[in-house]
Amino acid sequence: ERVRLFYSFSPSISEPPHYSDKSLTETSSSMYTGYIPSQSEAGYIWYYLIAIDEAGNKSTSENRWLEITTDIGNHPTIRLIQPRDGAPFEVNQQIPIEAEVTDDTSVERVRLFYSFSPSISEPPRYSDKSLTETSSSMYTGYIPSQSEAGYIWYYLTATDDGGKESRLEPRRIDIRLGPDVENDGEEPVTGTDPTISLLDPPEDAKFIVNEQIIIRAEVTDDTVVKEVLAHFSSDNIRKLSVQGSSDIYTTNISFSRAGSVEYYLSATDEAGNESKSENRWLRIIERPLTPLYQGIWASVSVNDAFISGSEGSYMLKLAYLREGKNQPTLGAQLDFSPDRTNMSAMFQWGPALKESKFAFTVLGGIAAYEDSPRSTHTTPIFGGGLKFYPQDKIVIDATGSLKLRSDYDTTDLYHYEVGIRFYITPELGVRAGYGKLYLGDEDTTALQIGIGVNF
Repeated sequence: ERVRLFYSFSPSISEPPHYSDKSLTETSSSMYTGYIPSQSEAGYIWYYLIAIDEAGNKSTSENRWLEITTDIGNHPTIRLIQPRDGAPFEVNQQIPIEAEVTDDTSVERVRLFYSFSPSISEPPRYSDKSLTETSSSMYTGYIPSQSEAGYIWYYLTATDDGGKESRLEPRRIDIRLGPDVENDGEEPVTGTDPTISLLDPPEDAKFIVNEQIIIRAEVTDDTVVKEVLAHFSSDNIRKLSVQGSSDIYTTNISFSRAGSVEYYLSATDEAGNESKSENRWLRIIERPLTPLYQGIWASVSVNDAFISGSEGSYMLKLAYLREGKNQPTLGAQLDFSPDRTNMSAMFQWGPALKESKFAFTVLGGIAAYEDSPRSTHTTPIFGGGLKFYPQDKIVIDATGSLKLRSDYDTTDLYHYEVGIRFYITPELGVRAGYGKLYLGDEDTTALQIGIGVNF
């Protein structure tokens, strides 16, 4: 169904990425292309792809990076030797770091970034220090010991003498209480970490500003799940509630501004074990604007006698109309009959009603028509209308107005009409309708047909 490109530029490879995204274009069967915008300075671009099919299944590519440079050459290569992934560490124990760093020129410096937190749900706040070159291409250092159980995130960067940088992706170390450590009478942390499976919404799901978003996840543990939290890049944290006796946890959230939001879940069990889910993205978009049509309309109204070929009458109408679903209405029209004094000029206006298929208008103007015995009567007219939009391109409307009688102390019905307008293209529309005029001693029914040109 769609393939999206996520990319982030930074002058330094040690800065965390802040992704923008765009759609790729299908150029042929199974082939999608696009581009990452050019950059005005040297630095690094991180990028990955997400593909979603019509059934909602999603896959994410590996995260890759590109170097933007004015100098040709290779970036340093970092190979972590220790600590091994999953190696256990306890409180009050230093963590040795050893890495092999090579380059086609000369390595200028290797730095270690690390952050400790007693909770896995807290964002890392990195400190940094230099590693020491102990032999050819070998660099060593250590992460200071911690006095309490928790989690350490760390990564390495290497820079050569040409200014090119490489970065080792962040890794996690769990710091556990040792058997001989006092813990204020509490039992050491035991058991396994909770398991988090994100259910809804899917990656890169789109939502409208202020729309309620339901976050659902399945969280299981070998003991009892104590707390599940959702962490959003907007610095918002929401606690999830369990649904009955199931393992499903949910919460609701909405966002008042458009943009991309990254989030993840954290879970803690009764034994103090913590875990963190994968990161996902939400796309918050402005409510799609409905089309606004603005143009000039020309219509003709004919009575029954004219249609049957007898001596009948007809009226012409010229109008300016600006309208659209959930858009304000503004219009002005002139009606006139070539064969006798019968004309009117009216203005209409209506507010925009958000998230509604209906709209109303008010109208006012002046009319002149021949009254018995063939005398011209001029009167103010005022009224209103109601519109219904079954679709963005179709509007069904009904209007009516009142006039002042010849004595100007009472009112009477001047006209009513119902019709339908259909916008065939953004530039062209057609209209058909039926109405009736009350012109003194003559009541005239009329069929209407018209065409509009939008601009």
